[in-house]
Amino acid sequence: AKMGRIAALLLAMLGCVSLQASVAFITPTLPLSTRTALLGNKGAARERSNNLALSLSSQSEAPTFLILPGFGNAAVDYVNPFGQGEELSISSSLSKRGIEVEVMPLDRIEWLNVLRGVFTLSFWLGKTTPYEPAYGWYVERARETLSRVSQEAGARGVVIVGHSAGGWLGRAVVGDGEWIGDEKIKALVTLGAPHFPPPSDEYPDVKDMTQGALTYTHEMFPGAHVKDFGIACVSVGSSGIRGNDQAERGTPERSAHASYRMVCGQGDVVGDGVVPLSSCHLEGADEITMSCYHSISPVGGPYEETRGVWYGSDAVVDEWLNTVWKATGVSKPSGN
Repeated sequence: AKMGRIAALLLAMLGCVSLQASVAFITPTLPLSTRTALLGNKGAARERSNNLALSLSSQSEAPTFLILPGFGNAAVDYVNPFGQGEELSISSSLSKRGIEVEVMPLDRIEWLNVLRGVFTLSFWLGKTTPYEPAYGWYVERARETLSRVSQEAGARGVVIVGHSAGGWLGRAVVGDGEWIGDEKIKALVTLGAPHFPPPSDEYPDVKDMTQGALTYTHEMFPGAHVKDFGIACVSVGSSGIRGNDQAERGTPERSAHASYRMVCGQGDVVGDGVVPLSSCHLEGADEITMSCYHSISPVGGPYEETRGVWYGSDAVVDEWLNTVWKATGVSKPSGN
């Protein structure tokens, strides 16, 4: 029976990857070089991701933007998505605007580290924290990267951009602020982040899929808590897709209904196709509501008219970027 519960949990976690990340990343066959970077030598993949980011960066007086990948994503998704060209990436969109960009080194396969949590009692009790084995490796990596990038940026500082799970984990990275030393964090920006666990009193059958880590973050670091440390906070969500369980199978609306219900307990609401809008905005933050998809999709992929534009697309990135400049008091840099 215990092994059955473990198997069920693993399947649920894989389902969480599918709904919260892979809906947007049903990839065609990637080039061999990209697959090797994702699944091969970890050090080589990190070096490749860093080199890609550096090749897109441009020097300016603006803060360096550090991107924290979402659940199931790898660094390469934000630099050369699907191997279809760096010009399609969020790194390119920001670089064009005079911003130096870094992406936290991360291989897709490293998300299996979440399974470390099965060896802790708190995980089984649904009481784990983002600092324990399931997610602690991510927080530690993010802090190490942030410290390095901050040191390199100097007085310009750093803007943390957390996409999807990278958003709520970014709140845990800042935490209670005690670990912050010389790091000069200008802002925390969250793109399509599921900031709240499902309300258990209203939807007891919908569980916190992080086994308590998201609940802990929400309760211990509520709203735009980073502002207590002089860090601006911008939460970005989308109302572009309404979930509909009566829509044709495989459509964005049908997929959205299932994903929204996992995140907030309700499927017939609006959101970005993966995370409902109601889960994206933090009290006290500068809130931006767009009309776009959750993650970048392959060019020519299915339902491109719905999934073709996401938070990092060149055509819409200024919708939240302009608010970042206002919130931080930083002058808008001149692009290339």
